[in-house]
Amino acid sequence: MFSPSRRPRMESRHVWRSLEKEINVTWANAIIVPVAPNGAAPAMAEARRNYRSRGMPAIARAGFATSTDAGSAELRATARHLWTRAATGRITDLFLWPALTRHATTRGSAKNRDEVMPRLSVLIPAYEMGGVGAGYLAQALGSLAQQDLPDFEVIVADQSDDNSLATVCAGFAGRLRLRRLDTRDLPRSSSANTNAALEAARGEVVKFLFQDDLLILETALSETLTAFEDAAVTWFACGGRSLDADGQLHGSQTPRMDAMTVMGVNTVGHPSVVALRRARAPRFDERLNWMMDVDYYHRCQTTLGPPLLSPRLMVATRRHALQQTSLLTPQARRAEALLMQKKYPEARSISAQLVYLNRYVLPDWASRIARLRTRAPRQI
Repeated sequence: MFSPSRRPRMESRHVWRSLEKEINVTWANAIIVPVAPNGAAPAMAEARRNYRSRGMPAIARAGFATSTDAGSAELRATARHLWTRAATGRITDLFLWPALTRHATTRGSAKNRDEVMPRLSVLIPAYEMGGVGAGYLAQALGSLAQQDLPDFEVIVADQSDDNSLATVCAGFAGRLRLRRLDTRDLPRSSSANTNAALEAARGEVVKFLFQDDLLILETALSETLTAFEDAAVTWFACGGRSLDADGQLHGSQTPRMDAMTVMGVNTVGHPSVVALRRARAPRFDERLNWMMDVDYYHRCQTTLGPPLLSPRLMVATRRHALQQTSLLTPQARRAEALLMQKKYPEARSISAQLVYLNRYVLPDWASRIARLRTRAPRQI
């Protein structure tokens, strides 16, 4: 070996590219990162930014790789080869990511995989949704099957009255670590159904993904887990886009908190953009349907502190007429706003009352007047 003082100083980015190209031939999911002797901290920070999104675990010092993953013998041989090159002065210091690849972690039986506690649980409240629910669920599960993170479970809380969703889940049994819960005995609401999935989750981190939404980045789950490597992070929200009936993506929403979240001003987004530490995750208020998300965000803000907000657009939220919240009448929405006022003193401030008037009272009156006009006899 050679002493650090005698290591040649090289342009890390140039060596990085050549090493990555070489290592990908030998071991496609191990990344060797050269670090310049006088610039270790910046190079390591850059390494994290570039490679954490691939689901790589924490840094391990290379020299003699200690990976216990499948294929570790090949990984060790590769590390020794590159370390020899470093000793001859051809490259600088090295750091190694021994990756847990999808191939390596799926060699065991499904039973063996289920015995291992997952790092992340994806929670999907689902129902037949007027006949379109099965198709939406299949697309959501398909987006999960494309994720680069191997260590996660999927929990589908199924409130459908037919077997359509069960059939979809069965079709993904070999591709995902999936559990289906029969929740037909619970109140028929998204909040109650999501709570059932929360109770069944085993991952350190839980992420919501409603059945009509999709993950649009293959790195969405690995990036979500990376956010929780900071012990101070208790909940997390990413950016999202809208998905129309033709499957086209539109617009973008970057999450942020707002003082009027408590009155239904949703600047965070759909629950599908949110993830939390399971041990700290509150339950949804099952009295709420349309405002279940903003109520949840407000309680998370007050009990857990501010979230870590990411501008990364990871989720597509589908907009369609069969959403439960789209079917609520102005009267039902106003009733939920009144409940929020009873729950939270801040929802009774002057500014909150103005929001209540504009968002709930006036639409309610307009709806009532429109109904009266349709019932009134026409003048001849």
